Amino acid sequence: MKEDGWLVVVVDSLPGEGTLIDLFDREGIYVGHFKADIPSENLFFEDDRAYVVDEKDNYKFARRYRFRIVKEEKC
Repeated sequence: MKEDGWLVVVVDSLPGEGTLIDLFDREGIYVGHFKADIPSENLFFEDDRAYVVDEKDNYKFARRYRFRIVKEEKC
């Protein structure tokens, strides 16, 4: 995510299984991970949204997903 300086790494992605993503802050420190039901091919993040270039019937279009990072408090 460009504006935060965070690094988003797609760890694993299987069709129908979702995408596993790791997050690192601007210093390279591991923040956490999450699973999302979005495709990982052609995935990019901009302005608090995730975008995927998709194709249907030979027509390419962009899908936009909102996301929010919530830090969990450790007990």
